[in-house]
This record gives sequence, structure tokens and C-alpha cells, in this order.
Amino acid sequence: NNNQKSSAGIIEAASAVVGSLKSKLSMTQKELEAIQSLLEKEREEHEKTKQELEKLKKIQNQ
Repeated sequence: NNNQKSSAGIIEAASAVVGSLKSKLSMTQKELEAIQSLLEKEREEHEKTKQELEKLKKIQNQ
């Protein structure tokens, strides 16, 4: 009987750890998605800036 209580306590503690890890993983995934979105926007802006610079260089060289 004591052994069952001990096992139940271990299982309960393990469940709490798993729940905590799942929560942290979920938050980390959301953060990663936000960072990926920002990176994509930065890439697009960089590409626009690069194209504008090329246009200005062509105008200057004429």
C-alpha cells in the first residue's frame, strides 16, 4: 500500500514536469514563429532596399 502511494506520487510529479515542459515548449514555439515572421519581414525590406539602391546606381551611372 505504501509502495502504491509512492508510485502515485512519482507519477503525479512526473505528470507535472511533463505539463510544465509542454507549456515551455509551446511558448518557445510561439516565440520562434514570431521571430521567423520578423525575419521574413526584414528579408523583404532588405530586398526592397537593395532594389532601390540598384536603381539609384543605374541612374547615377547614366
